[in-house]
Amino acid sequence: MPLFHPGLFPTIDNISVVRLEAMANEITSGQLPVRHVEALGREHGYMLFGYYAPFPFYVGAILHLIGINLVGALKRSFLLAILTGAAGIFGLSYQFFGALGAVISLAVYVFSPFLGYDVFWRGGLGEVWAMGFIPWVLLFSFRAIQKVNWRDIVLGAIAVGGLLLSHNLTAYMGAGFVAVWVLSWLVYYKRGIVAALSVVGAGVGLSAFFWASAFMTRNLVWVSYLQADRRQIFESLMQGNAREIFFPTFIPMITNWTAILLPLVAWWIVKNRVRDADTQRAISVMGILFAVSLFFVSGLSRVVWDALFPVMYIFQYPWRFLTMLTIFGATISGGIVLISKKKQMFIVLLLSSVVVWVNFANFRPYSYEFIDKYVPQDPCGTSWGFEYLPTTVTTCIKVPWEKPYRIVSGDAQVTTFAHKPRELIVHTLSQRESVVQLAFYYYPGWQLYVDEKVAPITYDNEHGLVEFSVSPGEHTVRAILEESVVEQWSTRVSIVTVFIIILVSCFVGIKYFHKRTHSPKKV
Repeated sequence: MPLFHPGLFPTIDNISVVRLEAMANEITSGQLPVRHVEALGREHGYMLFGYYAPFPFYVGAILHLIGINLVGALKRSFLLAILTGAAGIFGLSYQFFGALGAVISLAVYVFSPFLGYDVFWRGGLGEVWAMGFIPWVLLFSFRAIQKVNWRDIVLGAIAVGGLLLSHNLTAYMGAGFVAVWVLSWLVYYKRGIVAALSVVGAGVGLSAFFWASAFMTRNLVWVSYLQADRRQIFESLMQGNAREIFFPTFIPMITNWTAILLPLVAWWIVKNRVRDADTQRAISVMGILFAVSLFFVSGLSRVVWDALFPVMYIFQYPWRFLTMLTIFGATISGGIVLISKKKQMFIVLLLSSVVVWVNFANFRPYSYEFIDKYVPQDPCGTSWGFEYLPTTVTTCIKVPWEKPYRIVSGDAQVTTFAHKPRELIVHTLSQRESVVQLAFYYYPGWQLYVDEKVAPITYDNEHGLVEFSVSPGEHTVRAILEESVVEQWSTRVSIVTVFIIILVSCFVGIKYFHKRTHSPKKV
């Protein structure tokens, strides 16, 4: 209901509305894939979607471009993310516990405390989308290994790509959990390594246009300052006592006991009552991964966080492991239906009702905001401080310029100029050599042409802005932001991967159709 309310529930990340609008504007201007956002950074340009996972905002931008207002498009994107995760959890639980077990898993996931917190308190759009893709990755990777068929490989690859494009930190975290899950099934079935590698490889290829360029150029922008320090990590750990774990106070969640006790009870029931080998294997691996998640959010893991801080800091805060706790806990909970064959429907209705009743308060926003326009409140005009600004920027510019250029030295005059998205053309006239500065932060990809000839760019000023020199006389200068070499190649990898997946899908479809039409009919 809050996702269809006319107002927007205030969250920590209301900047998502600004990001969504920026994505829609850049798509309209013809930039695909979207990396650079010209309107942010106080109109000095900002490589937001070159480093911040873009998929949730592509979804929201498309919804906005077909006629939904910005706030409505953001909420619909949240809704689609929740539905994606709900369907994935249902499918994963159905695989091992049947339809009724999947209903319990569905209820536990949709009304999980962390999902309510992430949507209605944090506004973590990317994290909710990443949570939605992980169950699909687990399901299709298992089926690809079990059956070794191309349909599950293709669907698994799409899920992996979606995860990598939804939320950076969740993708890093999920990689380790997915690796344990996949390796356990490879060892169990003693086959499927090609299928598993195809799922991961194709998914990585699909999303290469984002992650490859972001990874290879990560040292060119400010990102590390966003990571938490040891003090912040220790403050956000759930302390070792049972009360803090089941009823946490460090984040505004109503209760956590259903998200922990139900999976534990279900795990015990399945381990002691079910003899199916696949189900036993699944519950064992998921139980281990659930326990690992619980360990890393609790105070018991403080020693590990401290010892491995140079590696663990990338996850930012321990509570992010509640993402994995929610996914594995919800899936495991479906096994509780196996306690009785005769009363399964009663168990489903009872537990689903309890989960909804206990956690319903997490899904009721305290208030709604009714404003026509959201704007970046940070002085730098970015998403968050120096986030993703070039490392050459030592002082951000806190106001837009009246004109997209200024004369730093010399007597140059700009007779005319034309400003287009990611492009500026200026006509200069000077009596002596002059230095001109453009109102754009420098990123790799900026190219300068003076009288249609390539000219050098400098950016060693305190703001890291594009700067160039012009000789005496009259000149036409064109500055344009093109894809860098790294961006070009990463985009090509994604295009080739899409082409391969389409070919494979067509081949499999034709083969399946031929088999159906030419198989002997039963009399």
